[in-house]
Amino acid sequence: MLGAAAMPGRQTEPTNLFLTLDGVKCGPVRSADGGFARADVVVTMPASGDFASKHLSTVRYEPFVVAVGFSNAAPVYDWVADTWKNKVGRKSGSLVVTDYKLEAKREREFLDALLTETTLPTLDAASKEQGFLTLKFSADLVKEKAASGKQDAAAAKAKQWFRSGFRLQIDGLDCTKVTKIESVSVKLGTKLEPVGSTKKEAEVLPTLLEFPNLKITLSEVSAKTWYDWLEDFVIKGNNGESSERSGTIQLLAADAKTELARIKLFGLGIYGIALPKAGEKVKGVTAELYCSRMELVVKP
Repeated sequence: MLGAAAMPGRQTEPTNLFLTLDGVKCGPVRSADGGFARADVVVTMPASGDFASKHLSTVRYEPFVVAVGFSNAAPVYDWVADTWKNKVGRKSGSLVVTDYKLEAKREREFLDALLTETTLPTLDAASKEQGFLTLKFSADLVKEKAASGKQDAAAAKAKQWFRSGFRLQIDGLDCTKVTKIESVSVKLGTKLEPVGSTKKEAEVLPTLLEFPNLKITLSEVSAKTWYDWLEDFVIKGNNGESSERSGTIQLLAADAKTELARIKLFGLGIYGIALPKAGEKVKGVTAELYCSRMELVVKP
């Protein structure tokens, strides 16, 4: 972790983490990890009876994993939104560790990073836990360095969002008694391309963008429209693009009214509904839908 690590027998000062993207101070993050340099070990077999030799190949950096809320500056959400639209862009920036007085202590700078994964936690009407978006990004180069200056105290006061604060809407379906949506991750595939005269460094290049399927739990008393869609879409085979549906997941503030963000869902198709197994604590039915595309919109 970038924050202070607890040492046996020692007390550590509270720390805070702040994210900067392309020169813009984007505010605090809940947690951050990764960005460490690694090299693959290559074993070369001997031509004769000598011992095998080992050496290092391409240098790479482990992905950063950063948890953010919905009170950061626009560049954070723009990066997500653009990536989800397949407008893949690179960001440079840093993660700054401060003490409890918000005085900067150290900084991990990253260059030309690609956002490779965005994860929304499980949404659960019964949950009392705070929710965060988890961003995973891979940089071509990472530098550890000393830092100075003070972060904005106002920016450190992030808005809280709870995983119970959500509302689902899908065209033609009764979503009033949806109680849970399982965690989803949008992933951008990558590959490493060696660069430089020595071929020791590697550039991270994007490949395929993938959107997840949805697993939704709802009360059985409100499931008729879902069963009707399953009958038509799956059993009767009316499942062309014209029969797919659209929808939204709204993420709500603690007052259950103010919208913090929404995820637009496109090309939805149902492919299964299941009752809970005997002995399971799950109440209601679970519907499974594929989703062809998503868009993220965060309210300023």
